[in-house]
Amino acid sequence: MKTPRQLILEEVAEIARLNGVAMYDLMGSCKVRAAVRARRAAMWFVWFKYGWSFAKVAKLFGRKEHSATFHAIGTHLLECGFIDHPMAIAAKRRRDKIHEYQRGRPKRPWQLTKGARIARNYRRRMAHVPKAERAAA
Repeated sequence: MKTPRQLILEEVAEIARLNGVAMYDLMGSCKVRAAVRARRAAMWFVWFKYGWSFAKVAKLFGRKEHSATFHAIGTHLLECGFIDHPMAIAAKRRRDKIHEYQRGRPKRPWQLTKGARIARNYRRRMAHVPKAERAAA
């Protein structure tokens, strides 16, 4: 006789097979796009079909916190077109906040273009020079 967990894992394995992802990658921390999307779909499936709590689904997939499951399910709903679902709205808000942070972060010196490096070095050289003399130079 199979336990409910074993039955669920069989269905999750079928989701992994349909997406062309190894079960090991689906249950692990693999960050390949295909594995992440399959993991989101599997988390949503377990949450929706069995009505498990976020913490219980997170534990099944080897996650430490329920918030990872909440974000995964919200992102899955967003990708499937359920933009009015509260979880999808929250996932979109978090994703936009992350993108805003990444865009606003200053680039490292080795990531700057040649023109940006020249401008930065000019500003450094002229930092101690009064404005009146800077305009003449």
